[in-house]
Amino acid sequence: MPHIRSWPQLEIPNPNSGARIKTRKRPLTTELPDANTNTGLEPRFLRLINILNELEEMCALGVVDIEMPRRGMAGIEAPDGWLWLDTPARTIEGQSVEAWMGSLIDCGHLRATYVMTSNTTARVRIYMLPEDIGAGLIREIGSTQRKNLRNLLKNIDTSIQGWQGSIGHERTSLALKPAIQEFTSPTNEIYGFDVNDLKFYRDPTYPESIRRSRYTFRRK
Repeated sequence: MPHIRSWPQLEIPNPNSGARIKTRKRPLTTELPDANTNTGLEPRFLRLINILNELEEMCALGVVDIEMPRRGMAGIEAPDGWLWLDTPARTIEGQSVEAWMGSLIDCGHLRATYVMTSNTTARVRIYMLPEDIGAGLIREIGSTQRKNLRNLLKNIDTSIQGWQGSIGHERTSLALKPAIQEFTSPTNEIYGFDVNDLKFYRDPTYPESIRRSRYTFRRK
């Protein structure tokens, strides 16, 4: 089965971020359905693992830069040509990009890859599990993770130059005004983005169809 986790670099957070570390046992997987508890879950479990590992059906949101020491050995290459970035064996708590990103990777709604831009800095690509693809495969994102996602989205650079690894370019940000809108990704794909629910859709017409059905239902 393809690579699922490693991220020892982020056990030491940015000292300026106010984050603190709480030790926990390393889980065997992220919070995904357990294929061994019910045979009916196995196809969904394998389908979800394939989505998370192949990235083709994920929504490419943008990049963030984090402090991370360069590794002595190269990591495992992801399908986008960068290296996989997953959560460490310790939970990073506090208000920092590393903490927000780690909690969302742990719950299975986020995937990330990285490339080193200096000896101490990594550029991280962030991919989100789309609602119209992940619904029914994984539990709904919780209130804590939703807050973390909103904070993370405020810090993402959505520019094409940032996605390609450029340094010193002009950053662009997501518009977080309450609305259902189209979002053009740094890979030049168009997604649907429900800002109120913080959900992304591979089909940009999908959230609008939901809104119309809800409105029609209320009028009846």
